[in-house]
Amino acid sequence: AAKRGLILWKKNKDDEEGKIFFTNNRKYLYGINSKNGKPISKFGKNGKVKVGLTALPPVIYNNQLILITTDSVIKSFDINNGKINWKYKINKTKNNILWSNFAKGSPWGGLSLDIKRGYLFFTTGNPESYHVGIYREGDNLYANSLVAFDLNKKKIAWHFQEIPHDVWNYDLAAPPILTMIKRKNKLVDVVVAVTKLGNVIMLDRETGENIFEIIY
Repeated sequence: AAKRGLILWKKNKDDEEGKIFFTNNRKYLYGINSKNGKPISKFGKNGKVKVGLTALPPVIYNNQLILITTDSVIKSFDINNGKINWKYKINKTKNNILWSNFAKGSPWGGLSLDIKRGYLFFTTGNPESYHVGIYREGDNLYANSLVAFDLNKKKIAWHFQEIPHDVWNYDLAAPPILTMIKRKNKLVDVVVAVTKLGNVIMLDRETGENIFEIIY
């Protein structure tokens, strides 16, 4: 249970019976009462909703539980009853992470939410098969990447790919970090990703532009 964390939600600060949500890496999202540990009967089927394979806990935005599955589908569920609101699947194109069974680029490193902008940030792994690239031509779009998804417009706002067509198994394996820096006497909201190559990637949250020069 809760392979990569869980999340606690309360309606307000006086809510003693908050809700705990987590996924179990076996295609289910669970909702339990934080006070007594019992399943929330009105959430899905006695506290359980089938969502698809994912190792990540959801994030909460406007009374939605937002999660992303290993086959790169972003899904929104009602926080009260577990019913699905919408889902977004990356288009199947030849140069895409979902082209064939060889080029997933699964998002498993973690999620971060910019509530102010309604942006969901996530990192993705390498395409498959790991060390052979002959069956997946091109850059394998969105694999080995930091991706910003606009939850209100339901589309990708921007992405940054560290390694096009990876054959070295260099996932972006850590959750994005949301913070603020001072740049040219101005405060800038940034998203930071640390990578297996030892890089610290720092990008403008709004535009995805590099804050510092990136040397490939």
